[in-house]
Formats: sequence, C-alpha cells, structure tokens
Amino acid sequence: MGAGFSEVCAFSKATGESQLFKPKKNQSERLEFDLLDAVLLDFPAEVFSLKDLKVLKFPTDHVHKLPQALTKLKELEELVLQTSDWWCKSADDLKKEGVGLMEVPRFVTSLSRLRVLSIYGSPRLKNIFEIPLFQLSNLVELEIVKCGITDLPSTTSSDKFQLSKLNLRGNPLRWIKLSSWLQPTAMRILILSDCNLNETPPDICDMQNLEKLDLSGNKNLHSFSSLACVRLSNLTCLNLSNCDLCGAPPLMNSLRNLNFLNLSYNKNLELFPAAACGGLINLKLLNLSWCNIQTLPNELCRMTSLEKLYLMGNKNLVTFPCVTLRSLKLLDVRQCDIQQLPMEIESRQHLEVWDWRSS
Repeated sequence: MGAGFSEVCAFSKATGESQLFKPKKNQSERLEFDLLDAVLLDFPAEVFSLKDLKVLKFPTDHVHKLPQALTKLKELEELVLQTSDWWCKSADDLKKEGVGLMEVPRFVTSLSRLRVLSIYGSPRLKNIFEIPLFQLSNLVELEIVKCGITDLPSTTSSDKFQLSKLNLRGNPLRWIKLSSWLQPTAMRILILSDCNLNETPPDICDMQNLEKLDLSGNKNLHSFSSLACVRLSNLTCLNLSNCDLCGAPPLMNSLRNLNFLNLSYNKNLELFPAAACGGLINLKLLNLSWCNIQTLPNELCRMTSLEKLYLMGNKNLVTFPCVTLRSLKLLDVRQCDIQQLPMEIESRQHLEVWDWRSS
C-alpha cells in the first residue's frame, strides 16, 4: 500500500482539533512518518502497511508497549519514541503521570536496518540493556533520555556497540562503565548530563575520537579528569555547566580543537586559568555565567578565535582586562559589577555588548 493510502486521522496536540497525518519524504528523500503531534492510544494499523518506511516518530504518552507488528517495518532505519514535554518535566513528574514505555521487547532486535533508536521520557523503562541490542549491527545512535536506567551493561563480551552517539541524559545511573560494551574509538558524541555522576568516567579517556562531551547537571561532580583533557584532543564541545566544579579543568590548554566550552553555574569557580588561554586557540564560545569569577586573566587575548563571551551573574567581577579580542562579536556582562569596560572593547565596531544597563 502506498504512502497516500496510509493517512492517520487523530487529534493534534498543537491545535486540539482532528487532522490527517501523512507520511512524506524528508530532506534526505527517506520516507518518514512523524506522528509526535498526534494523540494516539495505540499504533494505527496504517503505519505497518508502509513497507518502505525509513523513519518513524511516535508519541508514547498513552502507549506503554510496542506491538509485534513493528517487525513488519523491515526497512526502518530510525525509530523515535517520545512523550510530550519530556524536555521540560522531571523524570519524577513524568513517572507520576504514568507516561512512556514500560519495556522494550526483544523483537526490536529484528529491525536489522535500524541505525537510530531514540526513547525520550519513559521513566519506568529499565530493561533496555537487558535485551541483546548489540544484534542491531547497524545501530550508530542510541538515545535513552529521562528513563529509569540505573545500571549499564557489565558484560565483557567481544560483542560491542559500534555507536557514534550515546545519550543517557537524565537517567539515575548508579555507576558508569563504558569500555566493556562500547567500542571507544567509534564514539563521537557522549551525553551523560543529569546522571548523578560524582566523577569523570575513567574510560572516557579511551574515546580519542570524541567530539562532543556533555556532563552538565551532575551536581556532585567536583572535578574533570586532567587525563581526559590530554587524551581527548579531538574534542570540539565540552559542557560542564551546573556541576560543582571547584576549579577549571586542569590541563584544559591541551584541548586545542575546542570550539565550545560551558562552565556556567559552577558556584565555586572563582578563576579562569591564564594557562588555559594559550591552548584554547580555536575556542569560539566561552560561558562563565553565574559562577563566582572575581578576575579574568590578561592572557584572554591569546584566545584569538573567541566570538562569544558570557559572564552574566558574576557579581564579584569588577574589572575587565585591557585586551583586544578581535574576533569577539558578543560580550555579556549583565549583573556583574563592572563599572567601566576598556576602551579597546567600547570602541569596537560590530561588537554587541549586553551590559548592566540592559539587565
């Protein structure tokens, strides 16, 4: 049956009115059926008639179990299962509402072409790593966000995931060991934000091709591994915001390919080290908002690629160094106590300054 005969009539969450949802070709010319805005109590039979379906995005607000008929979608490459407002609600609130999947059945591993599996906002889901997901040999992206995962695989089997992206944001993890089930050199993106971590997972250091690392929201994380700074030479994005860092990561100057660094909301962070500035030559964005920064080093001028500098909420920051920062396009000093910016900054054209007068 063609796509034109597989329309689904359902209420829209956005409009509150009944409408037709239709599969369509996406930008990469793959057949996609996006039903995330639909209010559905079960999987419509029309979905399983789409033999060439590549991408399925389905809401799990009222659906707690995946149907066996899902295995009919032999060409499926991307499966997104998502609850409404997962991004703005806590896992506890989602659990009270009773939304999301209860389990992922073993037959999902028969979707042999699956490359992306994303599950958002299923806080009662705990068994995802109890099924042999490594049988999905084409799987490269796995996102299990705000679910109930507490333990990761402990197997030392030779069967390892060849993932390039792993996102475990918002899971109450009790311990982190990655090298026993992941091929470390395949990893490009690792997101372990809001996971109750109290240390940098040691085996991150083996992910030498890692480009993006997000450890934000781990409020018991007091430091970042200096070995990770040395080994992760390909890292371009590092997010350590809203942790409890006692200082900037040591040997941070080794991260010479870093473009994005977020250290905001670390209340015990008082200094940004001068030694780091010389190594961060490719850094474009630095966020130090709502820390306790009291002074900035003159060596900031060595960060020649810096385009955006966020300093909002550092109430003890009273001076700004006399530096040029020729690439700077945006400077945020709202709710600081800086009385006067250097002439080198104030006279710059094409520089947007958010200062105390705009707070």
